[in-house]
Amino acid sequence: MKKNKIDIIIPSKDRALQLHLLLESMNKFTKGIEYLVITWQGSNDKFKEAYILLEQRVKNDINFDALRKRTQKIIFIERNGLSEVYDAYQKLSEAKYVM
Repeated sequence: MKKNKIDIIIPSKDRALQLHLLLESMNKFTKGIEYLVITWQGSNDKFKEAYILLEQRVKNDINFDALRKRTQKIIFIERNGLSEVYDAYQKLSEAKYVM
């Protein structure tokens, strides 16, 4: 029996720390994710640096190993406005569910 997978889109603006906590929780408690797409926006260089650091941690840090193993693809996209979240939707797989 084929298991259902889900795609997840997470928009975030100037809240890299809260996003970090969400991803830590997902690392511990989620499975069955096809694509995880994070669209982020930083209103100044400090916020942007925080998102870039978080992306590096998610892709390389051993603490996010479970999330990487249980997710087919993790995509970080810098955006300029909320309207660009729909563009992220276009990058998703053909999973049965989108959240």
